[in-house]
Amino acid sequence: MAADLSATALEEGGPIWAASLGKVWMQPAVGAAWECVWKDPRWNVPIISLYADGRRLLGVAADGGMIEGIPS
Repeated sequence: MAADLSATALEEGGPIWAASLGKVWMQPAVGAAWECVWKDPRWNVPIISLYADGRRLLGVAADGGMIEGIPS
């Protein structure tokens, strides 16, 4: 993954999440390949906070915008 990361979240025994400008990445297990799981080229502010609890992923942007997803 070649991106400027702005936030990360770790789930105990689960995936690792990372955000960059307009994208959210997930690594399902240590050493596995990173996958882009969400992207929006219109998203023009960095995601500065991620929260993951196994049931949902929440991201907060620098301007207060939020994204929410349910990992599958």
